[in-house]
Amino acid sequence: MSMDHIMAINTPPLLFEPYCPVPSEILYKIFEIAELKPNETFCDVGSGDGRVVAAAAFHGAQATGIELEIDIYQKSLALFYFLGLNKVVSILNEDALESDISVYDVVFTNLCEDNARRIFDKFKISHKVGARMIMYLGVPSSGRRCYNCELSLLEENLDGVVLYTFDDYQGTHAVLIAR
Repeated sequence: MSMDHIMAINTPPLLFEPYCPVPSEILYKIFEIAELKPNETFCDVGSGDGRVVAAAAFHGAQATGIELEIDIYQKSLALFYFLGLNKVVSILNEDALESDISVYDVVFTNLCEDNARRIFDKFKISHKVGARMIMYLGVPSSGRRCYNCELSLLEENLDGVVLYTFDDYQGTHAVLIAR
């Protein structure tokens, strides 16, 4: 099964966060920009249906998801089983703010701004040397594909936070990467 097939699986979460999947074209570029390497540890905070965790595993990472909502957590377990990844990836059914994210090389989140900020604040005080955090700041999906998925460097500050943007049919999105 290809990455495009994984990203095409449409199982929107039922609670709290709006469904905002990362376009597969952008996910490939995010992994590239974040320099995700095989055997690095990867964590998707608020992992939803597990597609990003599966994609990271197919990219060679030791992938983990953290999902609080039990129904969504169970959907991701089913996806991993279906893809034959149930012995390769792990999924934790817990609150990410209570989880130890300091052990991961790459931490990814696709949460709304307030929740993403709380995870980012936690990352800043507890990450290991060389770790990267990726925050995808998208918009709720209408089921359409991303047409212009070129990431453009917008700015980089002295704290190692890099902001990229990309445009699609819904406007400008941001990808924040902290090192």
